[in-house]
Amino acid sequence: MPKRFITLVFMLAVALIGSAPAWAGDLYGAGKEVVDGDEFVFCAGDACENIRLCGIDTPSQGKLGYQETIAALKDLVVGKKVACRPLGSGSVCDDFRGLDNRGRTIAQCFVEEATVDVAGALISERHACDRMIDSGGYYSKDHPEWRCAKFGEFEVKP
Repeated sequence: MPKRFITLVFMLAVALIGSAPAWAGDLYGAGKEVVDGDEFVFCAGDACENIRLCGIDTPSQGKLGYQETIAALKDLVVGKKVACRPLGSGSVCDDFRGLDNRGRTIAQCFVEEATVDVAGALISERHACDRMIDSGGYYSKDHPEWRCAKFGEFEVKP
């Protein structure tokens, strides 16, 4: 084989390997049930795991807006195709969020053929706020009123 052809094939292989898409680590499956306002059970076939949505805070159980948030998250993910991008795979929280101490996968998740960011939808509907310490302000960059007022103290702002 000519040396030029081998060089061309080698360069093409390097280019293809080096250009792996950011979504290569995404998880694909379906939402099974909601655990909390920012957590749901995600199943890919028979394997299920808890997903904690990165970058948001939602009302705690017993707080104003909790039931509405649970209903909104159910509407978004339960029984729907979901794609989740775990920390370290290109999520909006990669540079800001550490590991979870409860055994959950922290991820940015999408529905409707990856066109709707679940956390973003909850925030825009006022069921969640942008937890800037985790997202770096990703969700509130154009809407400062969507920022969480104080860590762990979610409040719905008009």
